[in-house]
Amino acid sequence: MKKILFIVDHKHRDLSSNALIGYFLNRFGFQVKFCAVWREEHIVKDFKPDCIVLPKPIYHDHVFAKWRINNIKILVLDVEGNLQSKEKGFLIPKIFPDVYFYWNDKIFDLQKKFFEEKSNIFTGNVPQMITLGCPRLDFHHSRLRDIFETKEKIKENFKIPLNKKIITIATASGSAGQKMEDKKIIQENLNRRNSAPPNYFLESKNYEDLREKTLEIILKLNKNYKNTYHVVLKPHPNEAIQFWEKFILDNKIKNITLIKGNSINNLLYISDVHISHNVCTSTFESMLHKIPSIEIHGPLSKTTCSEIDLKLPLFTLNKSNEIDKILQLIFEDYLSSSKESFKKANNFCKKYYGDFDGNRCLDHARFIESFMRKKHLNLNIFKKAAIFYKFIFLKWLIDFKNKFKNFSIKKLINKLKGIPNYDIDSVSNKIDGRGRFDKLMSEGEEKIWLQKFSKIKL
Repeated sequence: MKKILFIVDHKHRDLSSNALIGYFLNRFGFQVKFCAVWREEHIVKDFKPDCIVLPKPIYHDHVFAKWRINNIKILVLDVEGNLQSKEKGFLIPKIFPDVYFYWNDKIFDLQKKFFEEKSNIFTGNVPQMITLGCPRLDFHHSRLRDIFETKEKIKENFKIPLNKKIITIATASGSAGQKMEDKKIIQENLNRRNSAPPNYFLESKNYEDLREKTLEIILKLNKNYKNTYHVVLKPHPNEAIQFWEKFILDNKIKNITLIKGNSINNLLYISDVHISHNVCTSTFESMLHKIPSIEIHGPLSKTTCSEIDLKLPLFTLNKSNEIDKILQLIFEDYLSSSKESFKKANNFCKKYYGDFDGNRCLDHARFIESFMRKKHLNLNIFKKAAIFYKFIFLKWLIDFKNKFKNFSIKKLINKLKGIPNYDIDSVSNKIDGRGRFDKLMSEGEEKIWLQKFSKIKL
């Protein structure tokens, strides 16, 4: 029985679709495991997978090299497969995967030329490339509705009033408020890893503006509509949750529920109107649920974001005081707004996310099954030696040199005393060092989803 390991990025965004693909693969006769990014070492050692599925085409080069030398097949199931920035860049892998799955032909065409031009003894061959759409789409389709709780039950779980209209807000302002030195590091990383790196400083400034408008909208809704609307706020997985907790507490906002962690689906299943930041995926997802969506734009939106994505929503807001008029327009003819939202989203979906048929995960599983059933040539000893030298041996030399350069008596004493050299608070709860809440999956958490799939007999 062949073994497949899925490495999962954001738990609340990616685990469900990874688990569904794994569920089908298990039915096809494969043994499947799941783990969080950067936590795969002991699982790879014990499980000995024949294939590893990555969320992005780049990983630690020396780790990627070890897998390649050990004849482990590498597949990339891209979790960010629709280019939403103005700059049409993509991540540049130093070692190519064996298979690369795409949501649409836009990125496929961009990367195909790169792979063909840059393929060499170190990168490996041009990967097998295939467009199958976005696996996460399935969880917005009626085919999987029964794995989620009812609208009433979700409201009950989060203690959300049953007698008010629900305005959901999904933010994407993780870069807002970052220190300049952190922005510089991120920009350097983008410059090194991206074929056409975006201007992170401009993006950050844009999201600072969007976050400020979001704060103003929430305060306005609390002041003028607390008996009419209830706000349900879900920050992006990369945002520091403490910022929003403090804002709500300091302003004594009563008509709001802050959802920490959890999937976007639970947010949208209770929503009457959805508000999001420019080109946020939740704009498109809410419209697939026939929910009128308002997207917040700023002066820099057109400079930093894709024009195609900016044109998607029915309603855009450039100033926070426009919220009253837009809500009035929506509720004056809610049915028309709902129908038009789905129509636009469905057309957009076909071009950039794949068929909205509830079968994207199944199609991915079928392709992986077919690929893994075939016989594949392993690397010869010369290619393995080249990869070992470039990505493992040279890294070992650099690390050895840096050990002396960064030697610390304090760290050595702490090690001898058994004192860890990290902030204990940041690892003893669900908030990491960047303030992100419950980002990484724990071993075995996929079972929650697998049980749901079994229950509805997929």
